[in-house]
Amino acid sequence: MHDDTMQGKSSVRDAPYIQSVDSSIAAIPIRTRRTLTQEEGTASIRSTRGDIPVGGCYQPDKSVNIDTAVISTDSNRHASRNMSPDKVLCDKEQRKKRKHTEKCHQNRRDFTPFITSCDGKMSPEAKAFTKILAGKVAKKWNASCSHVFAWVKARITIAALRATNPCIRGWRIGLF
Repeated sequence: MHDDTMQGKSSVRDAPYIQSVDSSIAAIPIRTRRTLTQEEGTASIRSTRGDIPVGGCYQPDKSVNIDTAVISTDSNRHASRNMSPDKVLCDKEQRKKRKHTEKCHQNRRDFTPFITSCDGKMSPEAKAFTKILAGKVAKKWNASCSHVFAWVKARITIAALRATNPCIRGWRIGLF
């Protein structure tokens, strides 16, 4: 794990609004369709699984693996290269695609990297996925797509900030 990846991404991955927004694209368990050899082992299964399996998002009978990451665009590593926040997000997105896309396609799944910065900025693919998700939810709720997109984006930004806060300030310890 790189130094710019936040450890608290589980709150983004486990957020209830992502897993239960719409029954037509609800999270479904993903099973590997081919038999893995002993040499491939558990690491191969983990590397192709992703964080959030979603069914019926891009195509009705095909699932997509969403792999999340919350990164710091202001870290020394990126500042020394004079990289803009957009470039940092796109770079991380491309690295995840190179790592996971081929294996996901071998297992008949799509792959979408969902990269956000510590302050809630989204990568291009994360924005595209959010728009698709908002379109499906808007259709179900009979609401405008722009309002639902703003709601989903706000919830994702809050989840990213909640995941980041303990990494920056530490966990709160009760006084009682």
